[in-house]
Amino acid sequence: MPQLVKSNRLKRLHGTARPNRETPDISGVATPPECPEWLSLAASRHWEANLAHLIAIGVALHPVDQIALATYAVLCAKQETDTENFSAALISQMRAIWKEFGLTPTARENLGINTRPRKPNPFKRKSNPFKDR
Repeated sequence: MPQLVKSNRLKRLHGTARPNRETPDISGVATPPECPEWLSLAASRHWEANLAHLIAIGVALHPVDQIALATYAVLCAKQETDTENFSAALISQMRAIWKEFGLTPTARENLGINTRPRKPNPFKRKSNPFKDR
């Protein structure tokens, strides 16, 4: 099983933070990537539709995500135009990109993106009657 990377905050909390161990923080507000000029018209349509969808569900996109999103747009356009020659390998590539961008319900859960409102728990107590004793 691969070792998980600790966040900088967790490293400081545990007392193991060192400048050479810090991972770069890209969680700040950034502008979404621009659509590459080399995309075909069909791929550009998929780019715009998927970019709007990803922003709507709360995926933080950065300019460094341009090539991954462009690859996905090209694969979507290829699937749309050439349905007979679409191989299992290309479907596997698309599924990998779905997972990276949170385009499946499980991937959204793993990324911490909550797209459906939680129902209130009817059994949750409003207060603890034993807290003041």
